[in-house]
Amino acid sequence: METQRYIQRTSGASLVLLENDVIRVINLDTRQDWLVGRYDPNMPNTPDILFISGIVSREHGWIRNVDNQWYFVDNPRNLNGTFHNGVKIPRPMTGIKQPVPLENGDILRVDNPNLQHGNAQGVLMLFTTVTVEGVWTTFPLNGRGILIGRDPNCDIVEP
Repeated sequence: METQRYIQRTSGASLVLLENDVIRVINLDTRQDWLVGRYDPNMPNTPDILFISGIVSREHGWIRNVDNQWYFVDNPRNLNGTFHNGVKIPRPMTGIKQPVPLENGDILRVDNPNLQHGNAQGVLMLFTTVTVEGVWTTFPLNGRGILIGRDPNCDIVEP
């Protein structure tokens, strides 16, 4: 793997999406409300943030900015749950789910209820308030330790 250099600077909010080893970045600052879901040509509303994974509901949830605070609001009708930093967002007894405040570095994951046996169609979303200019790449972990550092002999070399 080739090291990708990047420049980090404070910015507005972005969502880094990982699905099927493909990384996409969505700049959230262009609007206040984003529908997250799976594309379905038979549905009248097309999600703003599209996934193709079959475990993502057509209207899975919303990313919302309220008074300069970003939130994720899970749709209580979705069939597969959403995890926030590894903890499943609980289903309410009645009504809608409580909005989950998002902070820099938070990870949202749509997957099986048991994260130890994740679904191959699971998707990850990284919420960030830092812009990373350059190329995002994936690195297979293969269940082994990974050495990260400046030394050229590291698995992942950072400047």
